[in-house]
Amino acid sequence: LGIVEGGMARPVQAALVSAAGFLLGSIPAVLVVAIVPAGARLATVAVVALALLAIVGATGARLGGAFATRATIRVTAIGGVAMAVAALVGAAAAIGSALI
Repeated sequence: LGIVEGGMARPVQAALVSAAGFLLGSIPAVLVVAIVPAGARLATVAVVALALLAIVGATGARLGGAFATRATIRVTAIGGVAMAVAALVGAAAAIGSALI
């Protein structure tokens, strides 16, 4: 089968790298929330998040040897749709409350 010790999955390493990625990716959004005035926070966080998704898509494509443009568009578009759906669900759940 060609399975060798060096080619086996390392789930703990993958989990740690993933956790570090999420931590590093959240820092800009948290800084934006802390710095930007309340009226502009939602739009600013969305723009920053989409920019970071574009960077992640391009970086992942380059590291994987794929076309950066396609990967960047795909990751950014899917991330944008996911954020829009989350915002709609959040808005629907907060109807009549003081959360917004």
